[in-house]
Amino acid sequence: MWEKNVLPDFLGVALYHSFSRKGINMPSDFNVDNLKQIKELMGDKFDHLVEVYSRTNRKHVENIRAGYASDDVIIILNSAHSMKSSAGNLGLSGLSASTEALEVGAKSVSEGAESLSSYEELIAKIEEQFEAGLIFLNKQQD
Repeated sequence: MWEKNVLPDFLGVALYHSFSRKGINMPSDFNVDNLKQIKELMGDKFDHLVEVYSRTNRKHVENIRAGYASDDVIIILNSAHSMKSSAGNLGLSGLSASTEALEVGAKSVSEGAESLSSYEELIAKIEEQFEAGLIFLNKQQD
């Protein structure tokens, strides 16, 4: 169970339950301290950062799905790597961890140690975590 003081009050119980139904845990999927630091650092440019993050990483999510459909491990590897860092910087810890797992998995697939098909569920989870992360970030905007 989450502690209310870990999350900003305006996220509220409804948002918690919405994420819980999707299998997204709180607060471990979101690092509010990281987010506060980047928000303070960016100041009035934070909203623009969220917009750029959304646009860029939506493309990465699309690339991951397309790479999976076409068995292109390099596209998956590159997009997962990019998402890992940007998600972590914005406090999206769960998404960062999932994309790191996909990055490691894609390396393993490229070396012939595993099949890409074993990562379908993780890719679906990344898609859901990305959308949940956008909701979270949009709630943080002024």
